[in-house]
Amino acid sequence: MKLAKAVVFILALGVLTTSGRADYVTVDLSPYANARIQNYQPSAAGYPEGMVTLGGIPFNIQLVGGNNAWNAEAVTGPYPHVLDIPLSISGATEVDTLINTFYGQPGPTSYITLEFFGTGGAYYRKDLIGNVDVRDHFFAFWTNSINGTTTTNVYSSGGGFLSESRLDKQQITLPSVFQGQTLDEFRLTSTGGVLVSDASIQGLTVVTTSAVPEPETLGLCGSAAITGLICAFLWKRCRRASATPTVR
Repeated sequence: MKLAKAVVFILALGVLTTSGRADYVTVDLSPYANARIQNYQPSAAGYPEGMVTLGGIPFNIQLVGGNNAWNAEAVTGPYPHVLDIPLSISGATEVDTLINTFYGQPGPTSYITLEFFGTGGAYYRKDLIGNVDVRDHFFAFWTNSINGTTTTNVYSSGGGFLSESRLDKQQITLPSVFQGQTLDEFRLTSTGGVLVSDASIQGLTVVTTSAVPEPETLGLCGSAAITGLICAFLWKRCRRASATPTVR
């Protein structure tokens, strides 16, 4: 009898098993674009544009009015230069960005800050460190290294010193508290100043995860239900048998 109960309980757990399905929300940055990376160096002529997949992540890099990036250097007024982007995306688990610099400075000081705000008070901050999380668009005298894990190269023209142009992707994992809230705003702050780690962003994609049943679990639902009914029937018979007095 106890065995039958245990079997029914285990089957119920199996039916309820779920996993996460990743969806991608590509953000159009064209309303904020104020520069065209290809204009800075001839080797950048092949920079990706349009709807592209880089490092396994889709990005929306639109060319509008001749521009395809937000560049802190092109913003007027005193530093820091700040880019605020409203999002309103629920279930966010990860954010991927395409960020490089001009005249980058190595760490440990950070000159670029990424901030994420949730509607219920969720907050996360990521400081990008030169030669670790971010480096220059062009291979020259300044920052040329990345960690190769959370920041990876997704485009390179090749050519080496003073010739190579490149684009790198940052992967930022958000705290779990964001999954119960709406990711309301993304903020990039460039604090370095003129010719000091000026940030440039070309892509922003938010990864969301929805809870869905495991495919294997869905396939087993029918057989699990039948087995569960059989176990329930056997359990009921066992109860009746134990309640019937033995006649000698």
